[in-house]
Amino acid sequence: GSQSVANLMLALDTTSTDSTGTDSTGTDSTGSGGGATGPVASVSISPHAQTISVGDSAGAVAMTYNAQAQLLTGRTITWTLSDSSVVSVTAAAYNWILLRGARSGTVTLTATSEGVGGTATVTVR
Repeated sequence: GSQSVANLMLALDTTSTDSTGTDSTGTDSTGSGGGATGPVASVSISPHAQTISVGDSAGAVAMTYNAQAQLLTGRTITWTLSDSSVVSVTAAAYNWILLRGARSGTVTLTATSEGVGGTATVTVR
């Protein structure tokens, strides 16, 4: 299948996002200073699994954590779909992505930051 990628910044969007949801960056929405530091040790996507109907939309949020399980902000997120013919990206900003069901099937949604990835499953019926 084909693959779709969107590069995002875990941030408050100060630029516009194009209609495909790619390349959105901005300023950290939680403020700077005093936050957790260190490299990304894990990435979590919520919801971890979801089912939508053809033509419906659903969102997902990626969160990055350090080795002490502290939330990291301001990290670049790269979104990948295992099959963009089943689900398409309709919008993306901050650390979230909006998907639309195109045809029946199941895809793996992956969010990667600093070489560490987390996955979720999206089923379209």
